[in-house]
Amino acid sequence: MSDYSPSADEDEEFEYLDGVSEEEDLEVARGEEEEDDDEDGFDILNFLDDQDDIPTAIAALGGMANDSVLENMRRRGLHHNAREQDGPRTRRTSRSVRFADEEPEDLEEEPHAYKVDKWSDEQAEQLGFAPPISTKAQKRREQARVRKMAEGRVVRDRSGMPEVAKDLLGKGNTCFFRAEYDEAEKIFMNCIRIAPEFPDAYSSLSSLFAEKGDHTRAMNFLMVAAHLTKKESQIWKDAAVMSRSQGALRQAVYCLNQVIRREKNDLEWRYERGLILKDLNMERKALEDLMYYHERCPDDPENIKTITRLLYSMDRLDDARNAIQSYIETYPETTDLTHINLLSELYMHPDIRDWNALLGLMEETREAGWADPEDMPTELESKEAIAYAHLGDVEKASAICQKLLEKPVDIFPDVFIYVATEFEALQMYDYAVPFLERLACEAHGSSMDVWRRYAHACQQAEGGIQGAIEACTKVVQRVSRDNPDFIDAVIRLADLLLENGQIEEAKSSLAELESVDPYPGGVLTVPEHVYTTRSRVLKACECDDLYSMLFYEPVLKSLKLIFHSPDHVERKGRKKLGDGGDKIGNDLFVWESSQEKRRKKAKQQDGGVEEPSMFGADMEESDVNIPVLSNPLKDNQCFDVVVHLIKVLLKQGEIEKAHDICDLAVTVLSKKHPNKDRRDTVKMYLADCQCRMGDLSSALKHIKAPADHWPDSAEVWNIFTKITLGVGGVRQTSKYISNMRRRHPHSLALALLNGHVFLQSHQYAAALGEYFDAYRMGPWEPIVKMCIANLFVNYACVTKKDRDMALMHAFAWMQEYAKLRKNHVEFAYNSGRIAHQFSLLHLAVPLYKEALMHHDHANLPFNMEQLEIERNAFNNGHVSRISHYISKGSLNPKKSDLSRESAFNLALLLRESGAHELAKKCMKKYLVF
Repeated sequence: MSDYSPSADEDEEFEYLDGVSEEEDLEVARGEEEEDDDEDGFDILNFLDDQDDIPTAIAALGGMANDSVLENMRRRGLHHNAREQDGPRTRRTSRSVRFADEEPEDLEEEPHAYKVDKWSDEQAEQLGFAPPISTKAQKRREQARVRKMAEGRVVRDRSGMPEVAKDLLGKGNTCFFRAEYDEAEKIFMNCIRIAPEFPDAYSSLSSLFAEKGDHTRAMNFLMVAAHLTKKESQIWKDAAVMSRSQGALRQAVYCLNQVIRREKNDLEWRYERGLILKDLNMERKALEDLMYYHERCPDDPENIKTITRLLYSMDRLDDARNAIQSYIETYPETTDLTHINLLSELYMHPDIRDWNALLGLMEETREAGWADPEDMPTELESKEAIAYAHLGDVEKASAICQKLLEKPVDIFPDVFIYVATEFEALQMYDYAVPFLERLACEAHGSSMDVWRRYAHACQQAEGGIQGAIEACTKVVQRVSRDNPDFIDAVIRLADLLLENGQIEEAKSSLAELESVDPYPGGVLTVPEHVYTTRSRVLKACECDDLYSMLFYEPVLKSLKLIFHSPDHVERKGRKKLGDGGDKIGNDLFVWESSQEKRRKKAKQQDGGVEEPSMFGADMEESDVNIPVLSNPLKDNQCFDVVVHLIKVLLKQGEIEKAHDICDLAVTVLSKKHPNKDRRDTVKMYLADCQCRMGDLSSALKHIKAPADHWPDSAEVWNIFTKITLGVGGVRQTSKYISNMRRRHPHSLALALLNGHVFLQSHQYAAALGEYFDAYRMGPWEPIVKMCIANLFVNYACVTKKDRDMALMHAFAWMQEYAKLRKNHVEFAYNSGRIAHQFSLLHLAVPLYKEALMHHDHANLPFNMEQLEIERNAFNNGHVSRISHYISKGSLNPKKSDLSRESAFNLALLLRESGAHELAKKCMKKYLVF
């Protein structure tokens, strides 16, 4: 009896095909192919068909064969132990149908029948275990396939993928299993070009790039494969996990949305989406997912912690307290100390401050056994101590604090800082000092803020300012010179010494900074209050060398960073045209759509936008270790640091360094900068630097804006005068001065300059009118009376008729000058020069001798307070507006020693009179260098 005799059902199946045309038969065949959904594993099976040892090949594939692949292998007969694993299964042939687990009726007549049952017909036919199958349907399918291939048409399998693409996919998988990644990548890419609408090649490329370590490309290909997969949710889960691992949080949320859309009851992935939304600061949506999970799994201890922290960050304090409190009451068996700590922090919040409830929670914690009553956690003990302190129970608070002080500060620095802060808020500095002292003197890496608070607490406690000085001295002695905070520790000590009136001690303490590296590593940005305090202390101690050493490089680097920052570039070269439109330069118009704006914002939230480089094109690599001053041009207090640095550099003769800072500051403070005072101040000092460097044309160009802004500023017009002297005198700028004089008729400095112009033009009457106009505006200024005296001297030189009267007026105005100047040496020398010029030797010699007698007292202090009183009284309290950082009263000549000039002129007179010995004696005494 033959095992291949056709059954009745099969005969009926093939009978309806009789008389059907070949084309109709092909359509029926296609329908049968479409009904079969087993499309996975075809490529792996092609690989297995070529292997001799099929079980070994299957083992080599490892985890790559999924359930659908194994199912196809079973149906094709490639599973080597299908009987043991799969149980009864059917085998359909063209002649008969029989179950594989049924014993053959006559094994001796058909010795190969049992073996054939373990394989499908096609595989049995290929291996020679079964006779060839000759069914009409199969023959027609083969003929159709051959005909399509001959015509060049695409041959597809049951899944719809072309045969060529399927063959390439199989070859690519083979190369991937053999670790031939480059070749496999090329094959997969070719497969995508042929069949781009199928996800298999994209998924394989994702696995390939993940194996190579290129996780970004792996994520991208996996996202494409996920979009091409309609119903499966596992691939979206994999994409969500990979996106989150790469930091693409918004993409991970999108993937989880697809998972939840396909599996609405999956709580695990909804919880994961809530965590990611929390990381994206989308608090409201995150809370919805977490509460959805909490309603269905209310006993999850980690979820309630996340919900409490999220409500706390949203300032929903009552909801957070009720949520965590309800959980502790409902599920005490799963409550841990983290829940207790969260609830205690909520009780201590400034908007709640329920200290009795906090103490009750501590007692409940001991009774419920959540913590050892004899050894409570340090964080909870610190909160209990603060609660007792707020309730006024100092004894219990002190007892707990003594236990806390026995803890190692390096392990619990946060607890020490927290307790000290609470005691400082309660103004219980005696309790705060021990905690701050241990933090300042024992904690590894304690900050300058802790040392400052320690000194302040010592000052507010019993020790006073002397206690603060002793505390800062301890800190300075403990901190090594390599510590970045050593400089600020010394500055703080010097500040306290200055506050206590110990100026010399403050200067000696600052001397330790001369041998310290001014730019220690690890400091990137110096806060405003730090460098303004440094500037104030160094200015008070007149430490110009230290000032330039500590501030020059940081100020220069800070200005460079501002100059190269995107905000400055946009302010300098961009002009907004409307929503979404920018004009770059003068020609190119760039439109930024709303979609591009959303993408940029999404990348920024995911951390995918690179921050602009801190260093510009001309920034050197050595500048990396130099700290940056935070907002050096922000306000007047910060800007004072830059201005004083420029003054110090000019005083030290570092003209080029001062010029570099001024040039950068002027560029940053462009015409569009709102604060014109700072811009014109820097321009004034830039003009001074250019004048000293010999660039007079640029200096004259830059000084005009400050002169127009501050027509009453003596410092501006002093610099202007130096520049005009370099270009040939005030006559070279007479037109500009005359125009400025008309624009600002109440400017004393302009009246003097205009008088100088008339004096050099020998227009004595006009010059005298300008000088008297200046005298009416500022009778307290000594230089005005000296200019009037000088005018009468010049007039006496050119006239003979009124010479005596002019000289008398000159000496009279010199007497008025001496009363205001209060420098007798200067008056005696100037008066002696006038008498010497007109050969009044009987007056010149005594005046020169008087100047020599008083040369030791030449530098008498000038009474600026009295001068200010006279100014205010004359102007009825309306003093001309001068910027606060420009020194007032600088119209007065600087103090100087005129002994050598007086001695030289006296020696000339003595030689003319024949007293050569007296002349030699005078020169030997005063003209020795």
